[in-house]
Amino acid sequence: MLLNERLQNTKHDSTHMKYFKTFEDLHDSVITTFKTYLQDASKILCVMKKMREGFAITA
Repeated sequence: MLLNERLQNTKHDSTHMKYFKTFEDLHDSVITTFKTYLQDASKILCVMKKMREGFAITA
């Protein structure tokens, strides 16, 4: 679930409604999005929170 949601977010953030002239341009966009996720933990924490609620896990 977590991986699937993260991949959907990556697809939306880096490729949705965008034209890439080359595969390298597409690759660069996805890598830039991944780097953004690494620097902004809130994007990952949001997905983790949803996953915990889905499994009824409390901290």
